[in-house]
Parts: sequence; C-alpha cells; structure tokens
Amino acid sequence: MQGLWHTMRILACFLKSDYAAAGAVLEQMIARHPEKLRLYPLLADLYLVLGRRDERALKIFETVIRFNLESRYLEKIHSAVAEKYLREYRMDSDAITVLEHELAAECRRRQVELC
Repeated sequence: MQGLWHTMRILACFLKSDYAAAGAVLEQMIARHPEKLRLYPLLADLYLVLGRRDERALKIFETVIRFNLESRYLEKIHSAVAEKYLREYRMDSDAITVLEHELAAECRRRQVELC
C-alpha cells in the first residue's frame, strides 16, 4: 500500500511540475528499497532533466550503467559518468568500459554529421 502512496505522490509532483519534490520521493523510496532497480532510471532521468551532476546524481547514473537498466537518456548518463571518470583520472575496468562506450557514441555522432 505504501508503494502506491509514493507512486501517487510522484505523479502529483509531476502534474504540478515540482520535479525536485518528485526526486525527493524517489530518493526516499530508493533509501528504503535499494533492491527495486526500476526506481533508479526514473531518478536518473529526473536528475538529468533537473541538470544535476552532483555526487548523489552520479552514483545513481553509475547504478543505471552497472545494472544495464533501461533509460531514455542512457547516452547522456554515460556522458556524465565518463566526464566524472576523466576528471578523476580513473583507469579501472568500470571507467574503461564507460569511456569506451562514450568514445563509440561520439564516433557515431560524428558519422551522422558527415552524412
């Protein structure tokens, strides 16, 4: 029943264009139920719409990537995480995977520009 209540609160926030409040509800839900992976892409998409790139947002983005979760903004999520890894000079396997993905996406974008 509580899940339904939270869903209704999120919808009400969206209807009022109060995206920050919707994000707060999603953050509470994830804190209580971190195993509910379907919540992470919702929060990641919301953070992108709000222009957030802080540590909390980047952790959510990394979770979306790590578990290969569906998101309408997956390319932007990869870009944000790749930028973070470049700033940190990370060279571990997770960083290399994200950076390779971003490089391939950039190559695809440039191919489209050339056509």
